[in-house]
Amino acid sequence: MPTKRRKPSIPSNKRPSKARKNRKSKPFSFRNFLFKWFLRMGILGTLMGVGFYFWLFHFMPTLNPNNEYSKENILSKLSSETSVYYNDENTFMGSFFANEHRRYIPYEKMPEKIIQAIVAGEDGDFFEHNGFNPKGFARAMLNNLKARRFVAGGSTLSQQTAKNIFGRKGRSVVAKYHELVQALRLEKNFSKEEILEFYLNQFYVTGTGRGVGIASRYFFDKNLKDLSIRQLAFIAGSVKGPHNYDPFIQKTDESYKRAIEKGQHRIEYILSRMKKENFLTKAEYEREMKAPTKFSRGTFRSPLTTGMNQVLITLNSADFEKIWAKHDIDHWQDAHLKIVSTLDPQIQRGTHLALRQNLTRLSLALENFQLPKRKSPSRAQRLTQGEAFYGEVVKEDEKGLHLKAGRYQLIFPVIDLKKFEEYGEKSGNRKTREL
Repeated sequence: MPTKRRKPSIPSNKRPSKARKNRKSKPFSFRNFLFKWFLRMGILGTLMGVGFYFWLFHFMPTLNPNNEYSKENILSKLSSETSVYYNDENTFMGSFFANEHRRYIPYEKMPEKIIQAIVAGEDGDFFEHNGFNPKGFARAMLNNLKARRFVAGGSTLSQQTAKNIFGRKGRSVVAKYHELVQALRLEKNFSKEEILEFYLNQFYVTGTGRGVGIASRYFFDKNLKDLSIRQLAFIAGSVKGPHNYDPFIQKTDESYKRAIEKGQHRIEYILSRMKKENFLTKAEYEREMKAPTKFSRGTFRSPLTTGMNQVLITLNSADFEKIWAKHDIDHWQDAHLKIVSTLDPQIQRGTHLALRQNLTRLSLALENFQLPKRKSPSRAQRLTQGEAFYGEVVKEDEKGLHLKAGRYQLIFPVIDLKKFEEYGEKSGNRKTREL
């Protein structure tokens, strides 16, 4: 009886499973292919994004090439001036500087309201973010899309500080990336208060002048600590484009009025932001909104007086050259030094005033009260006690003579000509000419 041939046994791991048979039998689905492709790309993109985030926000800020982010290096980039004081160590006498002029003010000596004004106006979340504000960036991009042009960059105060200190070439994506890295490194190496100190001492004001110390003197002829909230709001509002609000550089009456109007709008914006951030009470806000803005142009470039010239000669002497070399100081003018002289401020002020008044009186006596011939009035930018200037008489009424000299409008009360003639006879022994 013939035996049946047995089928060769196939190992179980070699047998095709029903599931595999079924899978092979399914037709190709383009939809499934796309889903799987996008899923894989999504996972890969997420991993790359997480890696880039940790690389940019955690690794890059820890790098400090050439100790670039030390406070000494930052201060050297700010080109701090050397200030000279009278013997009371408080009254400012003058300053020396190499390239840029600033009166450096430490954070602890700044009024609280200037800090609040700059934060409210430029970066309300400054004390919460790490140098980059995603919310502010997204808001700026949305505004750009609405305006269909670039109107805002979304830069934080840290990024603006980095740009002011290290500079930035153009507005390309690469330039913005380098600026962001620099801002993150500033945040890693310095406190928020130090970053604000750098920023408020570095922004451009006018000419070679930079920082809040120069701005307070230039726009209002006052020290920063003596400014009103409204005046501080003006400075905070003008940091990005001071030429737009500067009334002293305008060449026509129309541009002068336009600068004043822009300045008022900017002040109102800063005050409203301060109120929204709870930096101002309702009463303070209403008071400052009604208050006038009184500009008074000040001089921040210190004249080289006899006293300052003597200080200059002394600091350039051979003895002081040895001192500079010992302390590794290349340029003492921008080494952020404080020089205290032996001069007394009250004696100096009284001497200057007496000399100026008597020189003017002597000049009038010698010239027999005859003013030199001049066709046009003085282009007065600043009036100083005891100095003579020429003006145009606009009109005369019961109040006196209305005189115009540059931007100044003055009223001189009517004087008694007999007494004036008597004074002239006593001073010069001659009669005065008619004015």
